[in-house]
Amino acid sequence: MLAFYAWTDLLLINHINVKNAFYPDDKADLFVLMLPRVTANLVETIRNSLVFTNVYEIQLHQWFEKMSVFQKICSLFRRNYYYKFYCKQLEQSVGHRLYKSFFIGAFWAESLHLIRYFLSVNSDLEINFVEEGTVSYQEVSGLLKCMPRKGIREIFLRYFHFYPWNRLARRQSKALFVYQPSLIVNKKWLDIIQIPSITQENPIPQKALYYPIMNELLESLANDIDIKSYVNAQIFYCVSPPIGQYNVDYEENKSIFNKIINEFPSVQILIRPHPDCIANELEYFQKFDDKIYVETSTLPMEVVFHNIDIESKILIARNSSILIIPKLMFEKEPYIIMTHRLYSGYEKYDDSLSETYLKQIYSLYGNKDRVFAPKNEEELIVVIQTILHNKQQLR
Repeated sequence: MLAFYAWTDLLLINHINVKNAFYPDDKADLFVLMLPRVTANLVETIRNSLVFTNVYEIQLHQWFEKMSVFQKICSLFRRNYYYKFYCKQLEQSVGHRLYKSFFIGAFWAESLHLIRYFLSVNSDLEINFVEEGTVSYQEVSGLLKCMPRKGIREIFLRYFHFYPWNRLARRQSKALFVYQPSLIVNKKWLDIIQIPSITQENPIPQKALYYPIMNELLESLANDIDIKSYVNAQIFYCVSPPIGQYNVDYEENKSIFNKIINEFPSVQILIRPHPDCIANELEYFQKFDDKIYVETSTLPMEVVFHNIDIESKILIARNSSILIIPKLMFEKEPYIIMTHRLYSGYEKYDDSLSETYLKQIYSLYGNKDRVFAPKNEEELIVVIQTILHNKQQLR
């Protein structure tokens, strides 16, 4: 039997894709870490689809959030206490059920607690990675971290809190499933397997079963969002989360957005905050309510990309997997504008990841004239003006 573990909507959709395309006849259970960013209706829709034999919801331990700094430091040494919280949930749901393969996005989001438990039942457990955004195409070390961000806490967790389970998990890791293997950077010790795009024309053996399931799933979820606002909008402005070095110049997000609003008052714009920071961003962006639509739902953008003419839209973001998903998953090429070069941090800090990401998008696009990375705000405005003018000419 197989086990799949997800903590984002994107990973949930990719798990279905992998299950249907490669393991249509295998029984499989799905485990979902119920973070705020996970769409409950998506989980319920997957449960009703019967793609998975069972769908189990894993609750996140909240005790760390309520502690003082001293208590948090001490808690890092109580690794078995933390593990037992998840162990109890798994004992109650699956007991000692044996899984031969475990599919995850990376080693963070409590994955190692589940790996530790499943290894105690089956020491030959095979671990496979499934695409979870742009990190899946970067250095393999990114998948092996215990937290998605670098820092002292991540290093401590890796070498003490989760040791030796992280080392065992690495040895048990076999494959990485991604949509575009050509973009992979240094994954020599993993087998790279290509996930089929979600298109009706995709020539895979299980197409008769595979496409209808994905199509029904994505179309049914469209009923939970204001799809008309996405159809009407010409520009999607996607706000990256304030993490890592992006936290230093994060407020410049708003400056760039204000520039666009002022220059294009008659253009319909849709704001898509990152799922992890929607609550913090709403107050600022909602003051533009008469000019723009602010998406407050965490429903995955994959639902939007599947249900509208995304190739007529302009996607603007600093660095987000949203930019590349239409091409990877649906073989669609919207206009792309990466804004990472507009931030003051671009000159102060090494943003090689964004530059690599830009090259990856550019290499995938058949029409290279749809990919832009302006060097200043004036150039950004010219790019948008040119795109809007060309679209008007094509009508």
